[in-house]
Amino acid sequence: MRKILTALWDRNAELVAAHRNLKGFSRDHAVTSVPVIPYHPAAVAFFKEKGAWTEAADKANAAASAQ
Repeated sequence: MRKILTALWDRNAELVAAHRNLKGFSRDHAVTSVPVIPYHPAAVAFFKEKGAWTEAADKANAAASAQ
């Protein structure tokens, strides 16, 4: 999981250039306060480490996990 997230985070421009379906992933949109499914715990830890995880994301992720 971490290797995938690191590649998306660190090499986003290259990956988007290689395949247009990856265009939707960017650092600015990696964390949402409206998750469709709960974030994996490893993803939460990664995004917290990068400073992208917010309190709103934490609350929304908890609500998504409870469903």
